[in-house]
Amino acid sequence: MVLPIAGHLPLFLCPASPISRAATVARRFCGIPLDLDIELVKARVEMRVQIPNDDARFQTMYTTHRNAVWSYLVRRTNRDNVDDAVAEVFAVVWRKIGQSPEVDEQLPWLYGISKNVVRNANRSSTRRQRLWTKAAAIPQ
Repeated sequence: MVLPIAGHLPLFLCPASPISRAATVARRFCGIPLDLDIELVKARVEMRVQIPNDDARFQTMYTTHRNAVWSYLVRRTNRDNVDDAVAEVFAVVWRKIGQSPEVDEQLPWLYGISKNVVRNANRSSTRRQRLWTKAAAIPQ
């Protein structure tokens, strides 16, 4: 396991660490260029550091995909419940924002969440109907 150190760099990038020395020996033995490997790792680390905060990520996702999610849900739920379903989808997104995929995979992820919200709404509706049927059958 690679542990981060101050400055968001993995431990094996620290020149004084034993992991770095062992990795250097292994790279030399295998013929892997030292500078190329380290530069690729540094680029990945810098890319991770530049990820926007959760609020900005959520805001971007919401403004980009809310119409697509609304269109998906309007075809699958009652027209009166669409706005509630969209709110539920984005409430789930907010809870799972740390697990959200990259930009090109966000819409399929949102469709999956929308599908689950529709399933939950249908289950709730079915339960409610059964309850009303049982309540109506009880003699007064």
